[in-house]
Amino acid sequence: MSTDVPAVPPCPNGDDCRLPDSVLQNVPSDRELSRLASRLCTEWEMVLLDLGVSAEALYRCRSDHSLNTQAAALAGLVLWRRSEGRKATLGKLLRSLEAAGVHPSVLEDAVMC
Repeated sequence: MSTDVPAVPPCPNGDDCRLPDSVLQNVPSDRELSRLASRLCTEWEMVLLDLGVSAEALYRCRSDHSLNTQAAALAGLVLWRRSEGRKATLGKLLRSLEAAGVHPSVLEDAVMC
């Protein structure tokens, strides 16, 4: 007997993420990235570096939006999505958030709202 339970990736703290694999395979929308950027604090730079955004591009985002951290984070997230295309998935974003010490609920809130 097999039970069909949606695969839920384990989180580093032992909690289960509520986002199913089918959602984690999606490319994040502008709205989802904007919501996420509004929820990130100082971790946004670590997240973007983990996603493969160069330090130079990160510096440009920071200097272009020096008075607005949310706008800088959003610019970096949009840059990442544009450069990765279909490979820029919510799953990759979740792994980078976790690597930066951000709780998975931050992404869940941005996606599920």
